[in-house]
Amino acid sequence: GLYSSLTGAPPGTAALVWRAAEASAAMGIHTKLNAVLLPETVEGIVELTAAADTIPADIRFIELMPIGAGKGREGLPASEALERLRTRWSDLEPTGERRGNGPARYYGSTGLRARVGLISAVSRALQQLQSSEAHQHGGTQALPLLRRRDGSPDLAAQRRDGPGAPGSDGLLYPAKAGFPRLRQGWRRD
Repeated sequence: GLYSSLTGAPPGTAALVWRAAEASAAMGIHTKLNAVLLPETVEGIVELTAAADTIPADIRFIELMPIGAGKGREGLPASEALERLRTRWSDLEPTGERRGNGPARYYGSTGLRARVGLISAVSRALQQLQSSEAHQHGGTQALPLLRRRDGSPDLAAQRRDGPGAPGSDGLLYPAKAGFPRLRQGWRRD
């Protein structure tokens, strides 16, 4: 199926993941499902949202990140996903809710128990920072959000311990105050 072809998981894995989401929600755990917005998945956005709502589980649609396996691939913009979802839930509007620590912007509808989250490939905070720094430096090029303590950009230096941990000389720090620090437990695999 599509799930296996996109993830490389063996056939039958999608059903297993779905049962796990149902079991999680049945135990009272706030459950979220993630789906990357790809040309191959665009036709199923409305159907997947309706199915997630039966659990109920929040569904988050993530724009394809332009790094790693996503570099050079075409993704679907979150705005187009929202348009498609509004063909079924015309009152789908931003809720202003924070549902966890992630960057998703959540939408709700009277026809949905769960929420729909949209995650942009480039966060608004990063866009604002880049705009601010580019303005300060008289240019328009993108600048990294995270830097080493000495100010030099180095995304390869990320480590599991998180910023501020003992012996963290190679760790990344926000380029400007006011941006969230890397959470403990995150690392590049």
